Amino acid sequence: MKTVILLTSMLLATASPCTAVTQDQAVSVQNLAEQYVEAGLSPGIAIGVLDSGRVRTYCAGTLEAGSSTPVTENTIFEIGSITKVFTTVIAHRLEQQGELSLSDPVSMHLPDHVDMKMFDGNRIMLWHLATHTSGFPKMPNNFQSADPRNPYECYTDETLYEYLADTGPDRAPGSEWRYSNLGIAILGHALELNQDADYEELVQKHILKPLKMSSTSCMPRDKDAGRVATGHKGLNPTSQWDINGPMAAAGDLNSSLKDMMRFARAAMARSNTPLQHSIRACQVPRVKGKYHPLGLGWMVSNSGQTIFHGGQTGGFKSNLILMPERERAVVILLNSSPGPGMDVLSKHILAPDLVGPDNLPASMAADYTPRVPVNIDEYAGTYVNSSGPRFVVENRDGVLFAKLDDQQFFAFRPIDKDLFACRTVDAKLRFVRDPQGRSRTLVLLQNGRGTAYNRQ
Repeated sequence: MKTVILLTSMLLATASPCTAVTQDQAVSVQNLAEQYVEAGLSPGIAIGVLDSGRVRTYCAGTLEAGSSTPVTENTIFEIGSITKVFTTVIAHRLEQQGELSLSDPVSMHLPDHVDMKMFDGNRIMLWHLATHTSGFPKMPNNFQSADPRNPYECYTDETLYEYLADTGPDRAPGSEWRYSNLGIAILGHALELNQDADYEELVQKHILKPLKMSSTSCMPRDKDAGRVATGHKGLNPTSQWDINGPMAAAGDLNSSLKDMMRFARAAMARSNTPLQHSIRACQVPRVKGKYHPLGLGWMVSNSGQTIFHGGQTGGFKSNLILMPERERAVVILLNSSPGPGMDVLSKHILAPDLVGPDNLPASMAADYTPRVPVNIDEYAGTYVNSSGPRFVVENRDGVLFAKLDDQQFFAFRPIDKDLFACRTVDAKLRFVRDPQGRSRTLVLLQNGRGTAYNRQ
């Protein structure tokens, strides 16, 4: 802690303005996958990139910490809340088929004996559930888990009906956005009752079979046991989540990278199937959220350039991000939670010119041997700032060591061309070359700022 404070305080003491640094091309995705695992951020990782219709997959690590079975594009992960966009796509598909209307009151699709409580007499429509504007909280107040390692296994249809009759929403529908697992669960259950089918049957019929997603299901099947990843809290194995009953529609799906790239292709209108119309229609912004607009299930950036959803269970984390204007999409699946830095990693792979490697977790550089030779002597020397502080950079047996003024030396490992990161202190060093290719400027990257030091 002390060293972090020293380096941070020294950075804040410099008067130079933030220096803009041109980002180099991102390191290869495969290298990034390997660095993520080598840094101890997850036992395994699977990354898929869709670029102008072409799919590439990159995997690293193992199905379980300490095992020798590698993660592949066919490894099965829990995808958590990404399930929600499958649910909203099914709802839109049923509307297109004339089975229901998203403007229907929810009560129309519940059993007659369920006396659904309303807020000031305002009826909740299906689209309110799909956009997280129903007035329902994230979770119902009668949700009680007997096993915190597998919290969702005991919430039944009858338990949901009791909540709807006794408590109901705590604000008017449409008045405010609030992320709600409960709202999507009610939507999924309404779809089940409308079609007289359980959630597994609905998702198989409307999405998985049309897209040939043969490795995706609510619960991993016995035949797939050899390729199901174990979930972890950090690097410690943890229990699989069984999300039964109405909550299944909010987060129960398990899938592989290969299958998720099929879904990403359809979401980018790259699959010749009628289903892609419903997927794209769900991405159209319909409400203004607290941080950004939302479609039906999907989240949309304020710029409108990216469309996304993530998922997290007790031992897994996932991300699906689309950038239609660039015809790019990225899927990342981890067999670990909370998956530090995964959101930044996703954005960096999607658009490295907008989110450069400087933003990646510094720990990804720990003990990492670059795939291209690095000549530390090119960077060794003294670099000074106009306000007085100076950096000393040395080559010690092929490792770059640097210190700021009278502080101790810290080791920095290469993570990209001319970019080094320290695991001990959350800081990076970017070296900028002159037209002759010589390192002329060192930029300290820390706390979202960049401070330049010129070679003496």
